[in-house]
Amino acid sequence: MEESIMIGGLKDILMSRAAEWGLPSGGDWKCLFHNSYDPPPLRFKILWFHGKDRFPLVVTKVGREESAFVREFEGLKKVHPLAQSCVPRPLCLEKTDEFWMLWMGGVPGLRIPPRASYAAPVLQATVDMLVSIHGGLARPAAEASADRHHRMVERPLAALMEWGPSAEVRAGCRAIAGTASTEWLRQLPVIQQHGDLFLDNVIRDRDRYYMVDWETFGAIDLPFYDLLTLIISLLRASGETPESLDPDLVRQVPLLIERYTRRLGLPATLVSQLIPLTMANWFYLHWVNDRQRIMESMYASIDRYFKNKGAWDEVFISA
Repeated sequence: MEESIMIGGLKDILMSRAAEWGLPSGGDWKCLFHNSYDPPPLRFKILWFHGKDRFPLVVTKVGREESAFVREFEGLKKVHPLAQSCVPRPLCLEKTDEFWMLWMGGVPGLRIPPRASYAAPVLQATVDMLVSIHGGLARPAAEASADRHHRMVERPLAALMEWGPSAEVRAGCRAIAGTASTEWLRQLPVIQQHGDLFLDNVIRDRDRYYMVDWETFGAIDLPFYDLLTLIISLLRASGETPESLDPDLVRQVPLLIERYTRRLGLPATLVSQLIPLTMANWFYLHWVNDRQRIMESMYASIDRYFKNKGAWDEVFISA
């Protein structure tokens, strides 16, 4: 009953604002209720369909966590003008009673299902989409915040070392902490990242691609982070060890990295250093949100990486 009352109120808002947002103000609007995963509680999505449309024309995120909604809305306002063809259009952010409501345009298409391997055009198009966004966001390294080393290196490594029992993970984190100095970070431009770019957050509609769920935008500003997160998620779906990976996917990985570095003018030589740092930051973002299931899975992958680091690095950097 409460959900019906809430959805009825949301529909009233949609109908009253539709013309302002350039949407149909009449006709038949239907909705689909979608619960989120893991904490925080009471966060869900409403997908709004108009007429006989196959895909949602509007999406409403509803929840109580103010900071996450403000961060995503501000992120969409910043990123959408840079890549209107692949980022949802932000419509408005409002609060009613104790709930925040983030309204955005829907995107057509479906999530790309997990597979052992993917056709090269699919992965190349995803990387090109990422390049179009990161190219517009890039700022000189001199504009980095004074606490960048603390945010991107010290805190994630400390959380990783404290959370799990693996001696290899702890030794690997200590080695990174000893080499990833402030001077090392100063080589890297500031590029705000999507923050959670595994393949499930990429929507495909034939030959068009969209990037959704910008809740963690800006938490990480290390270049390569989104790219390496995407590649790591692909590899994890393909196999748990380098020798179990699909050979076609392994052949594509260095080419995707080269495609990204060449178009953005970034130093590919830093990739091997950024792989474990990317994994540590990805773990840390979920640690902050207490997503235990994802943390456990990611920690196991990090453990396997440090136990066979040389072979994993070859997957990323071999021609």
